[in-house]
Amino acid sequence: MAENKKSFLLYSNLIHTIKKLPDEKAGVLFKTILEYVNDLNPVIDDLLVEIAFEPIKQQLKSDLKKWDQYIEKQQVNGSKGGRPLKTQKTQAFFEKPKKADNVNVNVIVNDNIKKESNKEKRKSDFSKILQTISENYDQDVLNDFFNYWTESGINDQKMRFEKEKSFDVNLRLKTWIKNQKKWEVQKNTNQGPRPHQENAGVLLLKKYGIR
Repeated sequence: MAENKKSFLLYSNLIHTIKKLPDEKAGVLFKTILEYVNDLNPVIDDLLVEIAFEPIKQQLKSDLKKWDQYIEKQQVNGSKGGRPLKTQKTQAFFEKPKKADNVNVNVIVNDNIKKESNKEKRKSDFSKILQTISENYDQDVLNDFFNYWTESGINDQKMRFEKEKSFDVNLRLKTWIKNQKKWEVQKNTNQGPRPHQENAGVLLLKKYGIR
C-alpha cells in the first residue's frame, strides 16, 4: 500500500466469491487481503484461496494506481499555488452565439416526424386488431373499413376512428356491413332510367338545340 494511505476499497460484489468458500477458507482469504494491503507479502498455501484472491489483488493494484495519479495531480496543483481564483476565459463561453436560422425549422420537422411515426404505429395497431377477426369477414370489406376509419388530414394528429367518443371495432364492423348491404340495395334500385324519363342531353337538344 502507498505510504500514509490508511484505507482501501473492498467492493460489495466480493460476497459472491466469499459465499462459495467454506468459512475457514473465507477467513484465510480476508486475512490474506489485510496482509497484502499492509505490505506483509502473504504466502498462500491453499490453491482455492489463491484463485479467489487473484482478482481481488488485481483490483487493489488498479485502485492504488488511481490513488497515486490523484496524489500526483494534487502535488502539481499545489506547486502552482493551488486552484486558480478565476475561471480562464474561453472564446466558446463568452463569445456571443450566432443566430441559428434553421433551429425552429428543424424542431418543427423533427416534431412532425415523431408525430407521423406515432400515427403510423397507431394505424398499425388498428390493423392488427382487424387481423384478429379477419377470418369472419371478406378481405375487401376489411380493407374498405380500414381505409375509411384510418383516414386523416395532412395536419390531423388523430385518425377518423380516434375522433369518436367510443369505438368498438366489432360493433362498428357489423354496422358497416349492414349499411353496406343497404347501400347495395339502394344502388340496385336506383340503377337504370326511369320509365318515360329523358336524359339531360335530350332535354338540352329539345330546348336549345345543343348537342
